[in-house]
Amino acid sequence: MHLLPTPPAPRICGLSAGSQTWLLRRQSRAILSALQRCSPTWVPAARGTSRRAERRLRQRLAQAKRRLESLQAQLTETTRQEESGVGFGELGLSAPLPVEGFLKTEVLELSQLVGALQRDLDCLLQQLKGAPLCAARRCAEVAQALWTGRLPPPWRPHAPAGPQPPWHWLRQLSRRGQLLLRYLGVGTQVLS
Repeated sequence: MHLLPTPPAPRICGLSAGSQTWLLRRQSRAILSALQRCSPTWVPAARGTSRRAERRLRQRLAQAKRRLESLQAQLTETTRQEESGVGFGELGLSAPLPVEGFLKTEVLELSQLVGALQRDLDCLLQQLKGAPLCAARRCAEVAQALWTGRLPPPWRPHAPAGPQPPWHWLRQLSRRGQLLLRYLGVGTQVLS
């Protein structure tokens, strides 16, 4: 270590105090950028605009969580009705429609997806409330993407359209779930 050359101090090279400040800012930004690239779980400390961004993220997470909880409750109710024998026959149809099996499968798959999304949002909400960072790679990917306003990689296979803000996709998913439930005659209220 003692044999390695150390870079000379900026003042020795003739830099003024203003140039030194500029150099330090540039080095700080380079270090910060490198830190953000190498550590997916790193989130900047809350200050001024960061606090506003964090508050906005909390609001969006809470709203998405409420929307998903409502949808999950209706999906669970639909699944229970299917298991208890309440189906298309009770809706006044004499024979099951060919699409009935497809719709049941869609309800089950959507219910599983909503459950996974709820776990992701719960994990991030706990972190924002001060809980220790989650060690799961999925949680880190979701937190990083939502913090920057992008659709998280674990959610992308379920998004039919191209890149879009995660909040728009969650709203669209909720609306599609409501529409699916309306097809089944369970929920008639479509959330906006």
